[in-house]
Amino acid sequence: MINVKNITTTQTINEDGSLTLTVEIDAPTHKALNTDMLSIPDWTTNFLYVKGEAVMDRLYKPILEEHLRNGTLTSDMTRDSLIMGIINEQQEPPPPIFDMSNNNMLS
Repeated sequence: MINVKNITTTQTINEDGSLTLTVEIDAPTHKALNTDMLSIPDWTTNFLYVKGEAVMDRLYKPILEEHLRNGTLTSDMTRDSLIMGIINEQQEPPPPIFDMSNNNMLS
């Protein structure tokens, strides 16, 4: 569980390797975000999609280039299968969690 100021996030890694996230936002933060976002779930989904695509491309492209260079690319290899192979071989360290509770950017 990650708790940053007024937001708590929990995760469950499912049997198929997918991830279920639960985000709890306190009432003042929720109200504030609603003044700036049309939909918090849509914004969150878009953020995770864009970030996920960027990381998958970063992981996938060097492996694809290596297979092309070596002539080892087979017809059954997909971006997803190559990424799952990379992740099974080496786990990337998780990014640092920043404490935003003392954010005085507006002062």
